[in-house]
Amino acid sequence: IHMCSKDKYALLSDFAWYTSILLDLATTQGSRHGPEVADQLIEVALRVDYVRPYAVEAMLTMLFDNDLVLGQARNSVTEVLKAAAWIVGEYSSIVASIANNTPASEDDDGYVIEGPNGEHIRSSWTGTDLFRKVIEVLMHPRTTNLPARVQCVYVQSVIKLFVRAATELSDQSSISSIISLVRHHMVRFLQSPSIEVQERS
Repeated sequence: IHMCSKDKYALLSDFAWYTSILLDLATTQGSRHGPEVADQLIEVALRVDYVRPYAVEAMLTMLFDNDLVLGQARNSVTEVLKAAAWIVGEYSSIVASIANNTPASEDDDGYVIEGPNGEHIRSSWTGTDLFRKVIEVLMHPRTTNLPARVQCVYVQSVIKLFVRAATELSDQSSISSIISLVRHHMVRFLQSPSIEVQERS
């Protein structure tokens, strides 16, 4: 992390590769560098626009991984889960692009992302009901086991994703479904012992 971030990333040419290394570090059991990794993920996504689609794809994969939220490595990845939620919420336009890019045929790759070493990666979530899936995972009952500072970012990202979904989706039933989902789960956050989580909710 020190070498790659030195002199404003002067030594780094492949930011997708660096993002993948940060994710490996984040999910290594026993790692104590969660806050540093989380800060780097956010900073790279903020600074380097071409890496954002890869970062969003990687963060979605992380958020959908139950083992990270519930497993033994939870303490080491808590800050990284917060960064993942922030990136997905902040770049909800990329979530929209992935969700709206339905493959026209079996040969159509859908939403393609530039990954490490210039490799082209097909998004795992192309053409899915992605807004609903992400909001559902961010508001799942198990997220209340995460620290309040992480829950705050989850709630903030839900709002950003909801606003983007309301803007992008033309299907009223999909929007109604998301509204019902948010209403149903938000009660849990309103009852949080943390004042900040309550206020954001």
